[in-house]
Amino acid sequence: MGRTRTGGRERGFTLIELLVVIAVIALLMGIIMPALQRVRSQDKAAACKANLRSLGMIWRTYKDEHDGKFAAGDQAGWARGDWVLPLRKYWADKDQILLCPSATKRRVVGNSTVPWGSYDRAYVQLGYQGQPVECSYGYNLWLFTLPQGVIALQGRPRELHYDASYTGQMTNVPLFLDSMWRGGGPWYGDVSGNSSNPIYAGIRPSDFNGQWISFNNEMMHFAIDRHSGGVNGVFLDGTVRPMGIKELWTLKWHRQFDTRGPWTKAGGVQPEDWPAWMRGFKDY
Repeated sequence: MGRTRTGGRERGFTLIELLVVIAVIALLMGIIMPALQRVRSQDKAAACKANLRSLGMIWRTYKDEHDGKFAAGDQAGWARGDWVLPLRKYWADKDQILLCPSATKRRVVGNSTVPWGSYDRAYVQLGYQGQPVECSYGYNLWLFTLPQGVIALQGRPRELHYDASYTGQMTNVPLFLDSMWRGGGPWYGDVSGNSSNPIYAGIRPSDFNGQWISFNNEMMHFAIDRHSGGVNGVFLDGTVRPMGIKELWTLKWHRQFDTRGPWTKAGGVQPEDWPAWMRGFKDY
């Protein structure tokens, strides 16, 4: 193989022939590799949806076992964002469902591992006895049952929260989503409830994919490009589906959330209003 006999002598491949073979191989690799990458991404997205479906089932099981109520948090010292501990007994023997396959490693800034994640990185929560729990999904922080007499949770009005009394449309109420932090409660207001400024930290989009500013920048926690232009999520009715990044502003985060607000096409947002990295994504 690789040699031919000419006039009783063996002849090897010429340099040109070898270059042609190498060029053909490179061309084939250029065609095959993107296809393989797409298949890998699709497999990860499918596994992510399976995880979210499991988390949705776990949440409903907890709620059913607690008279339709969900915990008010604060088991780890946080008034909001604590869902890992209340659900621990349901996921403790299958903690892999807490991690999206596209975001399993922790984020490193400089030489240090940081608690927050990114579009392709997990974050850390405090779990049982203060042990760190790595996650890459976040909870809709408007889904808490507030104790009697509590009129607001960290400045978030009681009447905006979903609880056991809610019987409305559930297909657009997010439960768990791909996230770079433990959750978020996006809304067009400040913690006093007095502001409707659409660029307030709780609602504004990220300046770049995976930007972290603080825990107060709550839409940023979900507005990441993790799965080909968006994220996956599970909703109150149990459905699991992918969402475009800009679609996040059309979800019914709380009881009075404006799904046609300033950051939606119906609300008049213009392409140039979005950060540069988001302008090419589909409008909603």
